[in-house]
Amino acid sequence: MVILHVCKSSMPTNYGGIESFIDTLCKADSKLGVKNIVLTYNEAPLKQPIEMNGYTVYQTKQIFFIASTGFSLSAFGKFKELAIKSDIIHYHFPNHLPISCILFVHRINLLLLHTTQTS
Repeated sequence: MVILHVCKSSMPTNYGGIESFIDTLCKADSKLGVKNIVLTYNEAPLKQPIEMNGYTVYQTKQIFFIASTGFSLSAFGKFKELAIKSDIIHYHFPNHLPISCILFVHRINLLLLHTTQTS
């Protein structure tokens, strides 16, 4: 099983509650044989995927940040590429990216899981 996690930030570049939650979840799932992929964005993304504690992080270029939300045009293509290889899409709010990317999911028959993190 492959789970694609879509979120606005993740380890190793950001550390906080949401990032810690995703890290813990991916590490636990990987022990059960689940392949976890995290799609996020960053002002200075690495071109190659980052291998983290049993899961893979893909960073896309954040083009601007407003109202605690980053935006990335390159995430749309990467999302579609990774979603095709996934069985479940887990999207984490608050985040504008999943709202936009979810439009692409309608062409892909997948289970969607939504988690809201609030302060």
